[in-house]
Formats: sequence, C-alpha cells, structure tokens
Amino acid sequence: MSSKASFYSAAKRIETEKSVKHVGTASVRLDALDFPSAGLDRKNVERLKRLFQAGGCFPGQFANRIPALIHAEALQQALALSGVSAEQLRSGADVSDGHAPLEVPAGIRLHCLRGRHRAVAAGEMPTIRQKRWTVDLFLPDSSEDLRYALMDEYANEHCPDDGLFYFQIRLHQGVFGPRNRYFENRWWARLSAVSSSTNKKDRLRQLYRHKEFAPAFDAFRSMPALYYGLRLSVVNKMISMGCQELWLYALREYRYMPPVAKKKLAMPDTGVANERVLYDFAALASKLGFATDAIEDLLQQNPDRAIARRLLLAARNPEQHEYPDLEQCITQIMIALSAHQANS
Repeated sequence: MSSKASFYSAAKRIETEKSVKHVGTASVRLDALDFPSAGLDRKNVERLKRLFQAGGCFPGQFANRIPALIHAEALQQALALSGVSAEQLRSGADVSDGHAPLEVPAGIRLHCLRGRHRAVAAGEMPTIRQKRWTVDLFLPDSSEDLRYALMDEYANEHCPDDGLFYFQIRLHQGVFGPRNRYFENRWWARLSAVSSSTNKKDRLRQLYRHKEFAPAFDAFRSMPALYYGLRLSVVNKMISMGCQELWLYALREYRYMPPVAKKKLAMPDTGVANERVLYDFAALASKLGFATDAIEDLLQQNPDRAIARRLLLAARNPEQHEYPDLEQCITQIMIALSAHQANS
C-alpha cells in the first residue's frame, strides 16, 4: 500500500471510530471537568482571557469544544438527572449553540483530553456568568489513535511553537517513539498551514537531514521543554555558525538529564535529574542564544543547594528526625561542594 493510501486509510479508520464512540454534545459545568495534571501555562490563560474579552466567548463553536470521556453508566445517570434523552444529546453535535445542559452527578467528573486553559480562562472571568462549557462526549474505550487525534485538535488553545513541530514530527517518524505515518503527515500539514511560505518546512527538513545537528537536537528529547523557543527561520544561520559546543555537551551529558514522560494516562516515574548537569546545560544554551522559560527557570536555581537539601532529607527521614538548623546544614554542604577541584 502506498504512503498516500495508508494515510487515507488511517484517517478513515479514525473518523469511523470517532463517529461510533461519540455519544453526544452537551453544556457541562466547569467544575465537573477533570484535566491531566500537566503544568498550567499562565501566559496562555491570560491570552485566552483577552481573546474572550475582546471577541466574546463561544464555547459551542466546534473549534472551542472540549473532548471528554464518560462511562456509559455515568452517562445514563447524567441523562436521567438532566431530563435529557440520548437522542437529544447526539442531535446537538451539529449546532453551534443551545446545546442541552447535562448535569453530571456528584462524585463524577469528566476526563477531558484537552481544553484546560480555555476552561480556566472562562472560570476566572467575572463577565462570564454561566460557568459552563460545551463538551463533546466519547466512550472511554476509544483507541489511543482516536484519543491522540482528539487531543491534536486544539486550534484555538495554542499557536504551536516551532519546537513543538520538531518534537511531534520526530516522535511520529519513529525517532522518539513508535512510527505513525498518519500523525506525522498531520503535523507536516499543520506546519504548512501556519507558515506563510514553504520556508519553515524546508528549514525543518534541512535540520533533520543534518548529520551532526539532527542527533544533537534529538538528544534533547529527555527535556522536551527545551525545544520550545526554537526558531526554524534561523536554522540556516545556526548551522552556518556551527554551534558544535552545545551539541557535544548534549551528547556527552544526555544520560544525566530527566527522561521524557510518555503521553499516556498513567505517567511513569521519571526519576531524578542531575541538577548540576541541567544548570550547566541551561547556561551553555543561554550563551549560544537559546531563550525559553525552561532555560530561564533552570538558571534561577542553585544546583548545589538543591543537591544538598535532597541529601540531608534522604539521609534522615523528616518524619522521624529534625535538623536543628536545616538551612545552616545546607550551607555547610554547599561550602564543602565549592571546595572541589576539577580533575586534570
């Protein structure tokens, strides 16, 4: 089967499953929504609040809806409590407003696949009196491909960063995870849609083909946040400048950086990173012109203090022992660390 035929076959399979697992669309209270515990981007929340303030808030429009999972039993309870039929719920999928209000029983929350920032933004705006949002409901036995496709449809929540394109395309090329040509093509198509020319696609392909910079950037996968701030428009300049120093550091020290957490429902234990390596890496990245919030946060931290504090708390159980002056003990260890001599 050709790659084009394979792409359309996967798209058709996902759309078919989407229609089967979709049980309807409803207006739901914000406090009945549950989101993954990923960090909240306050800048994005404020951006959405300004957007809602200036242009209005329209949760019923398709691009603004939030996809969520609901068990069949919980759905039946909610329908009975709301006096809404299953047919009314399903028929509301094709309208932009006036969706049936669905009251979720106490103790039950809907697992949302995306949309946390818009829900938080709406909840914080006093001008939005009805604290509700429109939700597309799906059964929880949906496949991973369908869930990912639903999470991928967040056009109004984020404007994708160039670094996100690098990571996601590399992920679906099979470099960071299992190969998935369908989602790889989707991300290439999205990059084309947000670019005014083919320049960004060309620069990204140039970066992927580079025998030195490709493995250097791939080594950052243990810290995906460092991809944010990447500007594809300057790839030519970056390659011509020859930022070999950062590349060599990444390849030498990557094993001491925190492993990437896979995008699953159950998050794996990511272990403890080496604070000194992260700090030195951030300092070097900043020196070479990278500027992201993640790098700035690392530069604001003192790695020796973090290491000393963790050492003291690990050596004696805080629930059973207490240091007379914890901060003084931390300072003493930091003094000892500062007395080291580098190996010749």
